[in-house]
Amino acid sequence: TMKGNGTQESPYQIEDAKDLLAFAEKVNSYNPLEPDSEAEERDAWAELRNDINLEGTEWTRIGSSNSSYHLEYIGTFDGNNHTISGLSINTSSTSDEYFGLFGAVGEGGTVKDLTVEGNINIDSEYEVNAGGVVGENAGNVSNCTSEVAITVEGVYAYIGGIIGSNAGNVSNCTHKAAITV
Repeated sequence: TMKGNGTQESPYQIEDAKDLLAFAEKVNSYNPLEPDSEAEERDAWAELRNDINLEGTEWTRIGSSNSSYHLEYIGTFDGNNHTISGLSINTSSTSDEYFGLFGAVGEGGTVKDLTVEGNINIDSEYEVNAGGVVGENAGNVSNCTSEVAITVEGVYAYIGGIIGSNAGNVSNCTHKAAITV
């Protein structure tokens, strides 16, 4: 069970891949199209406590969105200078638009002090926003490194090493992998 309660005073303590998946589920749990959907934790605070390997896990991005609604992550995720490796996103012909460790970070959201390693491969007839750390950003991303190789085959794509589409703030970030369109 993940320690902490998701507040600034007591952020979730993410210690392994299981905790990271649980955190993504908490953030993505709300669906406005389903009346019985639980309240989401889009504004949850979290801290990475260890390097994490997602090898063998098909990743579902943190902060979900599709053509019907936008549920960006608006909390604070502190990577504590750790690495998340083995990120794997492989999909085709999907109406999902945002791809990365974080799909969409909204205004007020923060992702910082993090390295992400892995691969994103997308073949889509829809709009694609893909970045190694964040697919679409309207928040704050700082001190992040992406070693995520990104390949997109699509009609309409915004692709970047760190962030696919940006309307927010980015500082002190580096990308060190191939991007193929």
